[in-house]
Amino acid sequence: MENCSVVRGQPRYLLRTLTGIGLLIFQQCSGVNYFFFFGTSVFAGIVNNSYMVPICFSVINFTFTILATNIVDKFRRTTLLLAGSLTLAILMGTFTTIRLLVAGDPICNMFMVIISCVFIAVFAVSWGPVAGVLVSELFPPTIKVKAMSISGSVGWISGFIASVVTPTFGKYMGYIFMGSLSLSVVFVYFLVPETKNLNVDELDELYRVKNYSRKKIHYNN
Repeated sequence: MENCSVVRGQPRYLLRTLTGIGLLIFQQCSGVNYFFFFGTSVFAGIVNNSYMVPICFSVINFTFTILATNIVDKFRRTTLLLAGSLTLAILMGTFTTIRLLVAGDPICNMFMVIISCVFIAVFAVSWGPVAGVLVSELFPPTIKVKAMSISGSVGWISGFIASVVTPTFGKYMGYIFMGSLSLSVVFVYFLVPETKNLNVDELDELYRVKNYSRKKIHYNN
């Protein structure tokens, strides 16, 4: 029964569960909900009808999520996450800086709208689908249901907390999301294994020899 435990199970079930939790926390704290949940407030005074912004975001998210179904299996999971984190961090930092310093200028306002749309598109082909795919591949059958449930629950709780504190930090919340995205680069690079084309036994072996760092994986295809 011990090998069915997410805490005591081997090889390194606890670390794998914590990795899954971390992935979904960083997904929820990427800042995407900043645009979806607070888009009408963020873009009030920037566009003529701020209520159209979430609709545009939803269309972009839907479109690029469909495209992601063809992209995810063509690249490494960790490559997509790392590229997504770096790109999203730059976009969020740029958006927040423009909003704080030069918002009001028509050209800058349009640039902010474009940046936010690109942000949604990048999320939809990186952290949006890939975090979930990787978490689903991270666990052996003996703990998959429990570990994924725990990871998902903590992820949603973190998303709730981020949404609750966003009004408190106001315009500066974007920098907090940028910091979270920057931390996710370190997390993915050092702790998240590449799961593409690996079966359960191969992934178990990586953790058994403590060879789960992305830098150490001998990866084919």
